Amino acid sequence: MDLGKRVEKRRVQLGMTQAQLGLIAGLAQNSIHNIESGETKRPRKIDALAQALNCTPEYLLFGIGEIQSDAKNINNNVVPGPAIKATAPLISWVQAGAWSEISEIKAYDAERFMCPVNCSDLTFVLKVQGISMEPKFDEGDLIFVDPEAECIHGSYVVARLDDDN
Repeated sequence: MDLGKRVEKRRVQLGMTQAQLGLIAGLAQNSIHNIESGETKRPRKIDALAQALNCTPEYLLFGIGEIQSDAKNINNNVVPGPAIKATAPLISWVQAGAWSEISEIKAYDAERFMCPVNCSDLTFVLKVQGISMEPKFDEGDLIFVDPEAECIHGSYVVARLDDDN
């Protein structure tokens, strides 16, 4: 099942029309139609769409994660956390869009963070410092980077110049 089918399935489960979903998510009805038909593969407002459908963005995009079984639980702010798939080490930091020196560290010396999605063994974590990545990423945010993940149109990537390390 793809993104469009999952959106349509959740919308129907919640008894909403495309227009109603669009109004709640801040999208036009034709945008909802384009998502459900498969014409739009990576909607810009995936977080708002997931919230309107009472599920996680990961569920809509990949079919993983939690969904509420009915509409009466929409206002409940206590839900189980995501299943932990792996841990990744904090190895470096980003400041004003420039990489600092990346040094090798021993696995048992690294601070590790739990990752709720499938990732490769090469995944690492960066902590954002400064405001160069706002408004999407704020200072102190942790960014999981998987060098083996496929670059898909619309996804965030981290680039590094080998000559400058």
